[in-house]
Amino acid sequence: MIRTLETRLCYNCGKPLPPDADIQRRYCSHACQQSAYKARKKKAFLEQRKAELLGIDIVEPPSLPVITDEELASYFLDLQAATCGILDAAEYGSERLRPLCYRVGDGVRSVLLKEGVLNDQR
Repeated sequence: MIRTLETRLCYNCGKPLPPDADIQRRYCSHACQQSAYKARKKKAFLEQRKAELLGIDIVEPPSLPVITDEELASYFLDLQAATCGILDAAEYGSERLRPLCYRVGDGVRSVLLKEGVLNDQR
């Protein structure tokens, strides 16, 4: 299997993130993170000001629900079961879909194993 390195870019300036950046990192530096924060705050302020001038009430979007670690673990177990199902179904799938089943199943499984979310059981 050939592994390619995907270059991830900073959400603010577009420069590549350091190679050792973890999966959650979005900015190349603290300065870029602060700059993006200030830009978001400025945009929100300007939108609010524009709405006030036009006489429009801004409705805050609903906050996202907090997901507990237990719920997230349950989702990963569901994903593991679905991945195993895709790999098992590949044996019975058509010639056209069989390679797709193997690529998707193996890809998802390898990412979850690499991240330490799953045990190497199959």
